[in-house]
Amino acid sequence: SASGGGGGGGGRCRFSAVCPFPYARDGRADSVAPLGVVVCSASRGEEHFSSLAAAVRAAPEGATVLLGEGETELDGALLLQRPLTLLGARNAVLTARGGGSVVVVDLPGGGAAGGLPPPTLSIVGVGVVQRATEQPGVASACAREGEPARAAAGYAVVVRAGRAELTQ
Repeated sequence: SASGGGGGGGGRCRFSAVCPFPYARDGRADSVAPLGVVVCSASRGEEHFSSLAAAVRAAPEGATVLLGEGETELDGALLLQRPLTLLGARNAVLTARGGGSVVVVDLPGGGAAGGLPPPTLSIVGVGVVQRATEQPGVASACAREGEPARAAAGYAVVVRAGRAELTQ
């Protein structure tokens, strides 16, 4: 199996130094229990959490947060404020209650002004789905006559500062 896959390249695999195939994926999260969350970091090893929000708050910079299979529904947007990798098992999906933005990336530091590359957050193998919610009086281009209007306020992923890499 691949050991460090990822989307458009750069991942390591056992067949070559760089694995350019978009289907070569990192399977570490596949062993996490459904809807489970594990943080892996060089400084603290593996830690298990009952919620993604708690795992992200506790994860040190550069850690990998493993998200188990299934749909993880958040109470609100997940705010990510340090460089991390969020790595999902097969069929891992993030959604937010209320239909607002699901992930907000706000990584301070770096950037062109400081001469450093912007800090990067990686989301690998995790579907980020924004669910529409019923909002009376809000028109939708997809609504049919007689059906409730559905709208989604915000975006699935919002990047305020830094850089986000999303790969399947």
